[in-house]
Amino acid sequence: MMEKVARYQSSPELTFLLNTTTLCLPINNHCLLGDQLHHLDWKKVLKLANFHGLNCWLAECAKGSDIIPVEIEKDLNVIRQKQLLLMTFIEQQKVLLIEALQNAGVRFSILKGAAIARSLYQERWYYRKMVDMDILIDPEHLELAFMLLKKLGFSDKSSHPLGHKEFENISTGHHRSTVIEHTLFHQSGLLTLDIHWKLRRNHLLPITYNELFNSFSTDSFGTPRLNEHIEFIYLCVNGMNDGWRKLKSLVDILHYAKNLNDWNRMHETAKQLGVLHVVNASLAVCDLFFKTDLAPERLNKKEQILYCFVVQSYEKHNEVPVVSAYLNNQSTITFVRTIVSWWMSLSSESISPLVIIKGLLMPNEDDFKGEVVVTNRRFYRYFFRRAGRLIKSYYLTK
Repeated sequence: MMEKVARYQSSPELTFLLNTTTLCLPINNHCLLGDQLHHLDWKKVLKLANFHGLNCWLAECAKGSDIIPVEIEKDLNVIRQKQLLLMTFIEQQKVLLIEALQNAGVRFSILKGAAIARSLYQERWYYRKMVDMDILIDPEHLELAFMLLKKLGFSDKSSHPLGHKEFENISTGHHRSTVIEHTLFHQSGLLTLDIHWKLRRNHLLPITYNELFNSFSTDSFGTPRLNEHIEFIYLCVNGMNDGWRKLKSLVDILHYAKNLNDWNRMHETAKQLGVLHVVNASLAVCDLFFKTDLAPERLNKKEQILYCFVVQSYEKHNEVPVVSAYLNNQSTITFVRTIVSWWMSLSSESISPLVIIKGLLMPNEDDFKGEVVVTNRRFYRYFFRRAGRLIKSYYLTK
């Protein structure tokens, strides 16, 4: 077992921003930073808030402040108004969508932000920034659901739209396993709808569709959702799949954890699904940024490596951990997702670790973007650079 060591110290700007998401204090009553509050770099605060999806939290806390610069306050006022209008529109579309699908007998669940915002944040529900809505639909009901959604103003603008044959293959399990979702666009241009027929490629799949859909519950706002343990685990898995790059995912995990009823059942479910390391690492990152005490005191090696992955990215990249790449700027997101997907998959019996490691280390087309001819020497140079960085950054972390 390895102890988690928090070597990262956030800046006053990020500390202030994170405190606004947990304490919801008006800026004038914000005493945690003391005199530092008057010396904050407000442009940096706004930049961090915009990147991490926390700008509406900041906008609400900034109302009536005599500390914040006028130009920043104007920007935040615009953000607050736009976010409230957008979230109201998304909520209206969600109500219409739920009614249409339920009346047709479609089995489905709302996922992520659109599912948790109202119940988790109550009167602050529109603080939770989102630009799309995620929904999980039973593969057998997918074609019917698409027909209904198109009547509600959603259209398929994909270069490979799904037709009857594709729906049939999905429902029988013969569709490409790498494709787990499809996007529809609302005619207003204000909303995209991400339709999922799997929760993740390698995890949460031990749950059969009958078990999954029979465990759904409808919350007090009429939203069909996963049961709270699966939903919390899914938030952790989804956050890690993006490398926890945007802190709004951690805010969701933090607030959800504070309201979780049965921790023993959640841990048992996560363990059965092979993702307990993901949950513990998520909680450890919450502890790092929010000074909480949610994670186990000691982490195993896999959890420690995931935790250090986040700490190191923030050390190197000045609190916006996607601006630099391991190989080049174009491959940042690809490589981040490859690393975390690799760690997600290590507990999966369906995939050989050798295949996963090979997939992680092998260069891909993003690495050679713009190259006309890729020589063997260049290919192996990228391969060994990836291997070297992986070993240095993760395996040798103490």
